[in-house]
Amino acid sequence: MLAAALVAGVLMIPQGINGQYVGLIQWTTGPGANGHYYPMTELAGDYRDVSAVAATLGGTLASITTREENKFVHDSFVEFGTCSAVWCFPSTFFIGLRRVTPGGPFAWETGEQLSFTAWNLGEPNDFGDEPVAHVIKGIPGQPARAAPEGAGEVFWNDIPFDRYEMRGVIEWSVRPSALLAERDPP
Repeated sequence: MLAAALVAGVLMIPQGINGQYVGLIQWTTGPGANGHYYPMTELAGDYRDVSAVAATLGGTLASITTREENKFVHDSFVEFGTCSAVWCFPSTFFIGLRRVTPGGPFAWETGEQLSFTAWNLGEPNDFGDEPVAHVIKGIPGQPARAAPEGAGEVFWNDIPFDRYEMRGVIEWSVRPSALLAERDPP
């Protein structure tokens, strides 16, 4: 159901940093800008759902390779956190970081080198089989825990594949013009 809705070209139109609604955000300015395009999935799902949506749309869940990209992706989608009946975070979403084998090392879906990490203190801890990662920035009403040096204020946590549903940030290195031409003209 989730994939079908997004295959039809339905993507969330997030509110950008300057209050502008955009269907696709391109990182073109600032330190580390890579020119890549980032939308967020419209619907929440488990990791496998949102990863499949990204693949169907010709992308992957975002591979965050620098502190600057970590901050850019977070700040671009900060207004669209995920809440459930059990928990609520002001800004959390899946990225393309997961274990290839149970208990093995984390790797990007793209196969890119994992040279930058922003794990929260004590993470990844694989508590109860947690093979995928999501971005998080603090918990309402609780002080933010310090992330490792270099991570900035936005950090990652490992969680189970299917226990939580949240949105995912998709990344394309080139503009997916054929797919999004009607929704987001150049």
